[in-house]
Amino acid sequence: MEKNLNSANRENITLLMANHNNGMYIQQSVDSIIGQTSPLWKLIIADDQSTDNSREIYKKYERFPRIKILFNHQNLGYIKTLKKLIDLADTDIVGIIDPDDKLGKNCVEMVLDYYRRGPETGFLYTNFWYCDENLNIEKKGYCRAIPEGKTALKCDLVSHFKTFRKSVYQKTAGLDESILYAEDKDLVLKMEEVTKLHFLDQELYYYRVKLNSQSHGDKRKISKRSYARAKRRARWRRIKTKINRLLKLSDNEIQMEKEKY
Repeated sequence: MEKNLNSANRENITLLMANHNNGMYIQQSVDSIIGQTSPLWKLIIADDQSTDNSREIYKKYERFPRIKILFNHQNLGYIKTLKKLIDLADTDIVGIIDPDDKLGKNCVEMVLDYYRRGPETGFLYTNFWYCDENLNIEKKGYCRAIPEGKTALKCDLVSHFKTFRKSVYQKTAGLDESILYAEDKDLVLKMEEVTKLHFLDQELYYYRVKLNSQSHGDKRKISKRSYARAKRRARWRRIKTKINRLLKLSDNEIQMEKEKY
């Protein structure tokens, strides 16, 4: 199996996990990675000053050479921790998994097969399952391929499981730490400006819905404001750089948009 990992003709994926106080869930998440049908993965966990039992859980994985666990010396917050993880990845293909979610058993295998068959792919996302607090499936996620002639500015169809090439991500300005609770949307908009967003129509990610998650309450309000700001900034970037294929605006419309700023 280790020989497969080092095969020159088979790319690996580094899975990135930023954890803060998800000790009651993280074992299920990590175990879903260990149980993948493909061995071509690495996992980096960055602990952002957890105060729960996360460190006890980490001890269970000390014997796994493909799992690296790092500790922030101070609380950096999710976005800064995720940026750090992307920088640390030593494979070109990376994927983001939250410590309270899990991957389907053949997720890595199917994702890497897509990249193998389409080496020009810079960003690939799948569909997901909405699950209850115990990760029991409730319904299918909303991910779809973005229709021809449309863009992610108008079609919010990209979510878990998000993967991309680090070499392509580095062509963007990177994640914006001010886009709180909408950093995933910010990432999608920026990646769309440098590569096509590919969709793999399979439910390969299990998304745990918790009552206190960022999709509810005050965090949801902040998320909506942040997403609106990310879209405004994306629109301005696209006008400024004349990426008409992502704006679908005439020259007159572009001039009108410029006058708004």
